[in-house]
Amino acid sequence: MNEIKSILINMFEMEEDSISENKTLEELGLDSISIVELQSGLEATLGLPSESLSLMSEMTLEDIENSIERLKNDK
Repeated sequence: MNEIKSILINMFEMEEDSISENKTLEELGLDSISIVELQSGLEATLGLPSESLSLMSEMTLEDIENSIERLKNDK
C-alpha cells in the first residue's frame, strides 16, 4: 500500500491524509488519463510487466493492492 500512496503523493501531489485505502480512484480525483499514468508508474516502480495491471476508476487502493499481490504470486 505504501508504494501506491507514495506514487499518488509524488505523481499527483496529493496530501497523504486525503488518501484512504477505501476510496476509489475516482473519489481520489483521478480521471482516465491519470489512472493510466498511475498504472504505468506502479508497473515501473514494482517491476511488473507493462500493461499487466488493469486499473479502473471504481477500484479502491485495497483492490489495487490485491491485484498487485496476485500478479506477484503468479510470477
